[in-house]
Amino acid sequence: MRIQMRLSKEARVVLEELKLNYLKTGIAKTSGEVIDEIFLTFKDRLNDINWNAVLAQPEFDGVLADYTSVNPTTLNLSQDTFNTMESFRIFLNEKLQMKRTVYRSFIIRITLKAFELEKNGFNISL
Repeated sequence: MRIQMRLSKEARVVLEELKLNYLKTGIAKTSGEVIDEIFLTFKDRLNDINWNAVLAQPEFDGVLADYTSVNPTTLNLSQDTFNTMESFRIFLNEKLQMKRTVYRSFIIRITLKAFELEKNGFNISL
């Protein structure tokens, strides 16, 4: 499915770096394909991640930033990723008692931040 959303500049940098890493191995991937893979790795771990710690960790905070002045990013995501995002939305709204509706762009940004934290050696597990 194709969607448009505003991602922070830092989130775009994370995606571009991941795409570049694939390209260095001879594999060309779109931003949507990279996000699909990241969500696949987090899909079954939703309840095992300390999302409050991910939110509180100052490293990679720019990934969570919400920019209204940034041009929208168009992503082609799999139906499985959309289903996983819906699970994340329910979890974040209910379990973490977020005060506002959790939008897809925030779900992608917090997942990118968790991915980067884990990739850089931070323990994000409960």
